[in-house]
Amino acid sequence: MKLYLICFISSLALNGTIATAKTVNPSHYIINDEDREVKNFHAVSASGSFNIIVKMGTKESISLEGDQQDLDKIETLVQNGILKIRLKRDVNTWKEGVGNVNIYVTAKKLDGLILSGSGSIDLEGKLNSAGADIQLSGSGKITASLDTQSTAVALSGSGSINLSGEVGSVNISISGSGDVNAKNLISDKSKVQIAGSGNVYLYAKEELNATVLGSGSVRYKGNPKLLVNKVGSGSVEKM
Repeated sequence: MKLYLICFISSLALNGTIATAKTVNPSHYIINDEDREVKNFHAVSASGSFNIIVKMGTKESISLEGDQQDLDKIETLVQNGILKIRLKRDVNTWKEGVGNVNIYVTAKKLDGLILSGSGSIDLEGKLNSAGADIQLSGSGKITASLDTQSTAVALSGSGSINLSGEVGSVNISISGSGDVNAKNLISDKSKVQIAGSGNVYLYAKEELNATVLGSGSVRYKGNPKLLVNKVGSGSVEKM
């Protein structure tokens, strides 16, 4: 009787263990690294919520990291010298979106960073070229260090652009409530145009031409010659 009872209890314990194990559902997500072939690009353009890290190197490459189901929804192609990273043009893909995806890009030369959406682009190293184009639309974020003769910066929406380095001239345009933090970007000549409530922080050595329409603000370092045009409650002040 005792032996039977012990066996019965052992059987319950074993069944309980197995039942508990069965309640642990395996993950449906398969994290994967995927390398794709890209070549002959000088700018990176991304649309979506991707986290993109760009670095300079001797060989062009792109690697995607994330759930395989998400990676399958992303297309990467080069058109007219621009590496485009975006969701495939499929109705279901746009409805479903993607989860957390990290994308690593290596470029041999670079003169443009373009982002739309809520993602991010971080440049490791320095963008070194005659001219550069930095564009952001949406709530995303771009971070880059520059060494150029001239740079154009355009921000629409509520996103943020963080710049450092040295440039001969910079032209910054904001429409919306976004911020451009360029106080660590030393420029000889700076031109700023704000329409809305956006903010610009910059370092101008020789000349600053600022136009503010609305409640936006320009805060500057340096001792530049000032040319200011304001309509509304906006301000242009030295930091």
